[in-house]
Amino acid sequence: MTNTEAPKGTDLSAHTARDLREVARELNSRPRLVLGDKTPAEAMKDWLTQPLTC
Repeated sequence: MTNTEAPKGTDLSAHTARDLREVARELNSRPRLVLGDKTPAEAMKDWLTQPLTC
């Protein structure tokens, strides 16, 4: 979770596991500049489908 969703020190026990999974899903579906504007899931899929090189 980022400070936007929950400022530092926020008591997360006030939220359900479902709420936290939803926040995680939202964060993981955001494109990232560092990943070439891909989502973390897209970048992981690309990485996993690359041939192994030694």
